[in-house]
Amino acid sequence: MSNLITETLNNSTSAPIDVAYTIIPTANNCAGASFTYTISVKPTATVSGDLSAVVCNQLAQNYNITSNVSGATFSWSRAQVQGISNPAVTGQTTNVINETLINTTAAPVNVAYSILPAINNCVGTAATYTVTVNPTISITSAKNGVICNQTPQGYTITSDVTNATFSWSRNAVAGISNPAVAGQTGNSITESLVNTTSAPIAVTYTIVPKTNGCNGTSFTYTILVNPTPTLSNASFSQVICTETSSVPVTLTSNVSGATFSWTATASPGITGFTASGTELIPAQNLVNTGSAAGNVSYQIKTFYNDCEGISYTYNITVNPKPATPVVSSNFPVCNGTRLKLMSPTLAGATYAWTGPNGFTSNQQNPEIENATAAANGTYFLTVIVNGCPGDAGTITVTVNPIPPAPLVTSNGNLCEGETLRLTASNIPDATYQWIGPNNFTSSVQNPVIDHASVAASGNYAVSVTVNGCTCNQQ
Repeated sequence: MSNLITETLNNSTSAPIDVAYTIIPTANNCAGASFTYTISVKPTATVSGDLSAVVCNQLAQNYNITSNVSGATFSWSRAQVQGISNPAVTGQTTNVINETLINTTAAPVNVAYSILPAINNCVGTAATYTVTVNPTISITSAKNGVICNQTPQGYTITSDVTNATFSWSRNAVAGISNPAVAGQTGNSITESLVNTTSAPIAVTYTIVPKTNGCNGTSFTYTILVNPTPTLSNASFSQVICTETSSVPVTLTSNVSGATFSWTATASPGITGFTASGTELIPAQNLVNTGSAAGNVSYQIKTFYNDCEGISYTYNITVNPKPATPVVSSNFPVCNGTRLKLMSPTLAGATYAWTGPNGFTSNQQNPEIENATAAANGTYFLTVIVNGCPGDAGTITVTVNPIPPAPLVTSNGNLCEGETLRLTASNIPDATYQWIGPNNFTSSVQNPVIDHASVAASGNYAVSVTVNGCTCNQQ
């Protein structure tokens, strides 16, 4: 028998339990009075709460330490952990762990707390509480972009954390016809934005990244939506005559800073055009070798900041030169008679005559009454079709004078059977035409009638013609 009680009692409950020992002293085989010794066996305190948790970076914890034993107290500590900027902590005695942990990495970091419960100065079973600190997710894709009007975007959202998800929104913006959007998810923005103005417009997206239930830093992505350039020229055509210079065309746009490029094609027979260029369409000496109007068509493309706008066509119509007219007159023309100038009819033509003595006329076939020598000379006719003059046709006209009347004589009174002699004075270059009784005619200057009879009696007349102009003499 021992005078020591050394057994270890195991209290399997969560409350103190009294254990009574009965002690009987004995001496010389004589038992003394029994004695009761009572010992209170306190329970072993343990941590009864969840021993793991997940928190977001830089957000305060709210972990309540609980025990299987009512009234237990706790002490806890934490070592410094790589990737967590907080220093180590020791000797903490609160039953709430609410410190804010800072994860400086791009991956989750586990932090272990050592918790020691106690009850009535009896230390319980140590527990390890592990909290996973998720990183703060950041977006690593571009902050800015540029797109052309009404062109789908191709923006891919990326972050420094794998398996991140994203939500994004955009307000309505003046000048952008698209309505606001919200609650969009996914890692790409592909919508086409419509800029209804003539200037670039910035549109801002707010993107929130998330991983493991933790929102990251809100991110702003701004995209510049270029306008669609258009041509603002007042006219898109001009009409010129062949062998003349076109008017240079300065291309203008509704968008300041727009640029242009163009290529030209022409109808058969058109030469002298520039095949391609940028900005200004220069003056060009265009030639139409055909007989009908032809065109040079300029296909114009508009650009702004590498964004192609609307294409346009500018036309230059090149009218041909009318054919040179073949003019004529009623030559020969005698002094005091009507001079007629004539030309063939040409559809759609107007006529411009000029000539001697200040003569002008816009008639197709003008006439000069009582023409004189002042009308002598060369007449020019220019035919104009669609405003385009041709080469002048010419004709030289001479108004001939009326020759003088010849002096006419004869050998007078004759006896029947004698020779009648008629005489007209000599006029240079003249031709003569005699008429007389009994149907007499002769083209001889001085005709003779042999063996004249009574029938030859009467008046004889002679006409003199020089250069088609005739003078009659009775």
